[in-house]
Amino acid sequence: GSYNNNNNVYFNQFLQSLSDESFDSNRLKAAKAYLQNNQLYAQQIQQVASLFSFDSYRLDWAKAAYPNCIDKGNYFLLKSTFSFSSYYNDLVDYTSKF
Repeated sequence: GSYNNNNNVYFNQFLQSLSDESFDSNRLKAAKAYLQNNQLYAQQIQQVASLFSFDSYRLDWAKAAYPNCIDKGNYFLLKSTFSFSSYYNDLVDYTSKF
């Protein structure tokens, strides 16, 4: 992408720390904390979403991350992370309000 290698290294470390978490609830809390100081590309948000076990957490993360998304036009990339289309439809409804 257009971000430098340092940011990529840190993002990969962030992904690793999330995958080391045992529970989706802890993973979500850590991911939201990361959002406070970082902007992400839709593909990165999708990578984080894919680490969650349950669609409800994926949806919560995707909604929380949307305001910090650099390329909101690519948010459709998250569709593939959901097991059930109803969760993705909920996300589409949510993002259309912005």
